[in-house]
Amino acid sequence: MKKAILVPLKEMVIFPDIIMPLYIGREFSLNALKEVMKSKNRDFAVCCQKETANDDNIEKTLFNTGVLVTLLQFVKLPDDSYKILVEGKKRISIKNIEMKKDNFIECSYLEIKPGKLNEKIIVIMNYTRELFVEYSKYEKKIPQELVKAIMSNNEPEKLCNLIGSHILIDSYSKQSILEEKSLYKRYEKEAYYLQSEIEVLKIEYKIDKDVKKRLSKQQKEYFLREQIKIIQEELGLGNKSEIQNIEEKLKKGNYPLNVIEKLEEEISKLQRSGPYNHDYSQILNYIEWLLELPWEKMSEDENDIFKCEEILDKSHYGMKKIKERIIEFIAVKRLSENSKTPILCLSGPPGVGKTSLGKAIAESLNREFVHYSLGGVNDEAEIRGHRQTYIGAMPGRIISLIKEAKVKNPVFMLDEIDKIDSSFKGDPASALLEILDPDHNKEFSDNYINIPFDLSKVFFITTANYVYDIPQPLFDRMEIINITGYTLSEKIELASQFLIPKLLKEHGLTKKNILISKSVLKIIIENYTMEAGVRKLSQTLSKIMRKAALMILKEKDRDYSFKIDKNTINDILGPAEFCESQKNKKNEKGIANGLAWTAFGGDILTIEVLLIEGEGRLILTGSLGEVMKESAQTAFTYIKSIYRKANIKKESFRKYDVHIHVPEGATPKDGPSAGITIMSAMVSAFSGKKFNKDYAMTGEITLRGNVLPIGGLKEKALAAYMHGIKNIIIPEENIKDLIEIPEEVKNKIKFIPVKNALEVLKEVLIK
Repeated sequence: MKKAILVPLKEMVIFPDIIMPLYIGREFSLNALKEVMKSKNRDFAVCCQKETANDDNIEKTLFNTGVLVTLLQFVKLPDDSYKILVEGKKRISIKNIEMKKDNFIECSYLEIKPGKLNEKIIVIMNYTRELFVEYSKYEKKIPQELVKAIMSNNEPEKLCNLIGSHILIDSYSKQSILEEKSLYKRYEKEAYYLQSEIEVLKIEYKIDKDVKKRLSKQQKEYFLREQIKIIQEELGLGNKSEIQNIEEKLKKGNYPLNVIEKLEEEISKLQRSGPYNHDYSQILNYIEWLLELPWEKMSEDENDIFKCEEILDKSHYGMKKIKERIIEFIAVKRLSENSKTPILCLSGPPGVGKTSLGKAIAESLNREFVHYSLGGVNDEAEIRGHRQTYIGAMPGRIISLIKEAKVKNPVFMLDEIDKIDSSFKGDPASALLEILDPDHNKEFSDNYINIPFDLSKVFFITTANYVYDIPQPLFDRMEIINITGYTLSEKIELASQFLIPKLLKEHGLTKKNILISKSVLKIIIENYTMEAGVRKLSQTLSKIMRKAALMILKEKDRDYSFKIDKNTINDILGPAEFCESQKNKKNEKGIANGLAWTAFGGDILTIEVLLIEGEGRLILTGSLGEVMKESAQTAFTYIKSIYRKANIKKESFRKYDVHIHVPEGATPKDGPSAGITIMSAMVSAFSGKKFNKDYAMTGEITLRGNVLPIGGLKEKALAAYMHGIKNIIIPEENIKDLIEIPEEVKNKIKFIPVKNALEVLKEVLIK
């Protein structure tokens, strides 16, 4: 047991590892300080007093736990007291307190050893640190430097002392932390005090914020009203009220009878409420919405069919079927004013021009164009609006965009209708039923407006990547127009006629600055893009434009010509991204080329089959969906039934396990068109005959070997064309779909219709 001079502290607790200033003024404390100054190490003990009123019997007013500190600095003040700076060293247990003859206190003490470190302490240390960071957000007296120090400190003992020292709580609470022998329990107490302080500070913060907000709003409204009065007086409008302005607008405007009656009713409410009533602004906002909606205003349609054809051809390349449909609509509209406006759904992969086609349709019809993306919308109020009983209620996006269009017959594009969602907030798809139904949208009622609005004159166009994700009730009300991908020649023409002129203008360039030949465009499309549309192509061309703009500025020559040809294309765009086809490069056993449809267009699907010694099990890998797993099982059962015709030894089915794998295992794959591909790969593996690399196929198989029809033939054919496939096997029932295949593709690819799986094997297996 060691001895030390003791200095009692009034309502103050010092922690180890903390530097703090102290004021020494009492006689026995001054005497103790003088004794410390005489010693070599300048260490002494400090301890908090339980009571401060009576210093006569001070030994009984001290706690049993204190801290051993070192005197760092001291300054004598004019009143003979001292201001000192001390640093806490370690916690001590104080024993045998006595007053010495020289009128200072001395004590015996034992050092309190730090607790052992374990996982529980690490967890509560991190938790307490997070609480302190949150505490600092509400307690303005905590400096950010301290927060950074606490965030960077990972020594459990020191961090505990640092946090305990800086929580703004009373000395008795701090002393309870200091006295706790277990490091875990010290952290636990600190976490408790921090949590309590945070709750109190949150309430204080909210009250303070609400009070300031209320005062700020009242002051702002007062000053704005005074300014409006002065401005009106200066302009000679001082006697005209808001109600008079509303009544003038009502007289000048063209409104249906039911809207006029509603407006008169709301104006009467406005007069009764007065400008200082809390309902005044809500009523005024509602009246303004009613006044600004285009109840009767319509734009005049363009009925010149030849002019409409010219605008559509100018804005989009190809798309003959879609353009014909638009022209047919205009023709019907010209002959019959009472014809119902159709609901078109443009379906296709990204980048094929669905949104831009909507803008072109609006331009050709001479109508306003509005656009609303439904991707991720899961709140019915987004469509129908909020009821006026809610604070901050607003109309839905449909009515809001009609107001922006300023006419009741715009072209309204509802983008990504296949990505609409539902939640506890309602089902937006159900709200869209009334909007997209030509028989019911004549009296669409928004929850906020609460007056039927005629949407029958609106030309609604929807877009989707995958039509099968569209809710069935919505699907039934729309006319689906498929916009498939483009061929190589179509992409070259699109780039030459549309993309390059548009990008030159956007980048501040002219034809003199950059010239891209069709042969270079062909290389860019084949080596740097692999898509159904032209979005990636547009991004790649933009990269070239940016490099050209940079060179013009470096050369300081506005007429500088940026050259790009076969030799420089790699330097500008880097190595080719899509150098090789995904199809098989050589004839192999157990590998077959399939064709797949995706939301991004068609694709080649390679299916691998490998036989390994086993017990006749079927192993499936490659993130296959339930439909493809069933196709594989069906194909396996079928080839067992025709093993003689397929030249397969019967014992092979018992001797080997069959492993079927579709590469790119991270990508989920499913669909009812891989049956004959899986069957062909399995027969190739069992029989030892190689699969012909120049063939690809699509079609589902039944247990009796019949080949069933598929969808998405055009997208699949385009994918095969892009990958250099020469022959495609298709179900016989899909012959009718060949009319949609571009002539360019049909000239390069031979389409082979089949009814039975045996016909497939005769074509694709090399004897």
